[in-house]
Amino acid sequence: MTTTKSRSSTTLSVNHSERQALIGSDRLPLSDIDQEEQAENGNINSIKLLLARIVELQELRLRRSGEEREKSDVNDQIKHDWMLAAAVIDRIFFIIVNFLFFGGTFVFFVLFFSITP
Repeated sequence: MTTTKSRSSTTLSVNHSERQALIGSDRLPLSDIDQEEQAENGNINSIKLLLARIVELQELRLRRSGEEREKSDVNDQIKHDWMLAAAVIDRIFFIIVNFLFFGGTFVFFVLFFSITP
């Protein structure tokens, strides 16, 4: 054991192994330092539990984001298929409208010039 002097009082400094030996032999009661160590151990356990929970939440988020990505990929593929079908239908109606417009214009000019003397 060693003694150290502080500003106004003399304190008794005991290293950790000596303290454990003294506590084990019931010669030294639990001090505030020991109570603080137990509280720190409790805090460390609660921190470990919180970290474990955070890891679980991250794994869950990654799993969900993977599932959402798969659903998004399927939805994107369906959207792409419908866009392709819409483009084909649009092209078909474009051809039909152009055929009717130019065909109607041709018929109009043929009838107009064939009727006039």
